[in-house]
Amino acid sequence: MGISLGYIQLDSWWYPKGPNQDWADRGHGIWTYQASSALFPSGLSAFQQQLGLPLVTHARWVDELSPYHSQYAMSNNVVIDADYWNSIGAMLKSANVIAYEQDWLDWNALPRTDNLTDQDAFFDNMAAGMDGLGMQYCMPLPRHHLQSTKYSNLNTIRVSMDRFFDARWHDALYVSRLASALGAWPWVDVFMSNEPDNLLLGTLTAGMLGVGDALGSFDGAALLGAVRPDGVIVKPDTPIVPLDQSWVDEATGSGRPLVAAAFTDHGPMRAAYVWSMAPSSFVPAELGFDGPVVVLDRTSNQAQRFDPTDTAPVARYSIVAPIGPSGIAFFGDPDKLVPLGRQRIADLSDDGALHVTLSLAPGEGVVTLQGWSLTRVPSTDWDETTGLFELQASKDVTLQGKGCPPQLHP
Repeated sequence: MGISLGYIQLDSWWYPKGPNQDWADRGHGIWTYQASSALFPSGLSAFQQQLGLPLVTHARWVDELSPYHSQYAMSNNVVIDADYWNSIGAMLKSANVIAYEQDWLDWNALPRTDNLTDQDAFFDNMAAGMDGLGMQYCMPLPRHHLQSTKYSNLNTIRVSMDRFFDARWHDALYVSRLASALGAWPWVDVFMSNEPDNLLLGTLTAGMLGVGDALGSFDGAALLGAVRPDGVIVKPDTPIVPLDQSWVDEATGSGRPLVAAAFTDHGPMRAAYVWSMAPSSFVPAELGFDGPVVVLDRTSNQAQRFDPTDTAPVARYSIVAPIGPSGIAFFGDPDKLVPLGRQRIADLSDDGALHVTLSLAPGEGVVTLQGWSLTRVPSTDWDETTGLFELQASKDVTLQGKGCPPQLHP
């Protein structure tokens, strides 16, 4: 469909499990951590070379009858032996694996907790063995979020249960606050490309983005709302997390819908992406805005100006942009879910004229840009009813507004 992929993630079904050494066994742990010969007769490295994409590989706990119990030092059903982790890391690197996912951390893959050594031995040796690879924690407990701060190669933590959908949104947003505060990017697990809300929230996490459609059923048009044709995700600078007020509402049982936000920072031209579980409201000043802003409802494509202390509505998803000295509020690429992400808008400034630096994929042509102004902006298609304008661009642009001081806007 013309979209490059960054990786393929192999879930639990690529290695043999249980005494029958069956890759499809759902109830047993790892027998040996190697590619199942039934699926990959030539091995993992040969498959990767044929595929031509980097891999991310999943791991669960070690089966209680696995030969590993007699070969390596164990703690419950996980290996704490450095020799094991060094050998596994070397094997994965030889197969062009770029990240290792440790799953089942909340249950079967827990080391013993009646001593002060096993947990560090498990995670320290894992991180050392995966030196040069990324790591991902899955089904983590809060202790694992804290443990992750020890390892520079721990990049992502899963913040929701299996298979991302609406019942997972609430927990994912709150757990993203913990993960991102400790330096990891949130990962919401797999969903399908034709699920617009899941795709939106997955993109707003600012982490990795994975869809699990069956072969031939991908929605290419939908995916191009999240990525450029070269597969680069157009994302915010910060993961989407609940607003401070939502934490208070949660604690007091107010019944108000959860409202969350993520940001792209272009200096004083910060943009906010505000999402709500149900129709609600927010105050721009609580997002850090100290001047007038324009809020664009992405569903209705209607824009409205607000002062920072006003209460602004959010139906589901809105973009908030400041009004600069040019009198323009800039909304970036309307074809992207995160329209001002720096993977599309590399730089943005306003000194009385709005200066936009584009970031395009190789071979990518003309893109649409959108903004708002009370008055016509030259060289754009401006709608005096909504104040919105659009223009087509294939290179950096400068827009001349009327320079009307923002405080004078009605």
